[in-house]
Amino acid sequence: MSRVRLIKVATPSSPAATKAEIFYSNTLSPASLAAIDENGKILRIGGFTNQDYRMIKVVELLNGTVSYSPTSGSQAGLVEAIGGGGAGGGVGTAVTNSGAGGGGGSGGYSLKWVTGAAWKSSYTVAIGAGGTAGSAGNNPGNNGGNTTFDSPSICTANGGGGGGGDLIAAGPRVAGANGSGAAAGVGDIANVGGAGGFGLALAAAQAISGMGAGGFPGGQARSVIAQGAGVTSVAIGGGGSGGCALSGGASVAGGAGANGMLIVWEYA
Repeated sequence: MSRVRLIKVATPSSPAATKAEIFYSNTLSPASLAAIDENGKILRIGGFTNQDYRMIKVVELLNGTVSYSPTSGSQAGLVEAIGGGGAGGGVGTAVTNSGAGGGGGSGGYSLKWVTGAAWKSSYTVAIGAGGTAGSAGNNPGNNGGNTTFDSPSICTANGGGGGGGDLIAAGPRVAGANGSGAAAGVGDIANVGGAGGFGLALAAAQAISGMGAGGFPGGQARSVIAQGAGVTSVAIGGGGSGGCALSGGASVAGGAGANGMLIVWEYA
């Protein structure tokens, strides 16, 4: 068996044209095996004081509460969590005026690098469900659920708030309240969610419901401007829009929010 043994040296100057050198530097921090080309550009080949990681698997979890077990031999995981979106609000019967429910807020986003003792053989994972729609009538949309990784959670993305319902009244006026965006959760990065839109009642036959807050990777549940229920969000963690009732119309429901998601990038 043959082997090559390198000793630590100062980082060399650029080799001659069309040449490259492999060396073990004691001036790079941290010390590492590296290569240098004729233009002086350095490529680290591997770290000797810090562990290098190689991605081996990506796991997507989309609903429910489940047990997650990392791949045998994995050493760390990058966890991304998105909370469930809030639902849009409903509207009561429009007798002589119009009404418009508020849009639901979106779930938050959190990211956590998990390694060492925190990287275990099994975790309990809960995916935040989208909020259920505010039922027909002056009823608010329900909040989205939280997405959590482990118990107690080491990565949490909170769910978005539900939009407000609306009573029929003469316009123009601000109608159903907007659903709040999710509060910041737990993680190395923990972002809040976006707020939904307010409903607007303009005249007896003119109203526009609150738009649902956008989810991942984009897109929003549209506002409703005709008699009808709110729109269910199809973007991960997005909020549903509010319902819209015009003069003489029946009561309507809001639109449901979308489920959150959890992604685990496994590394060995």
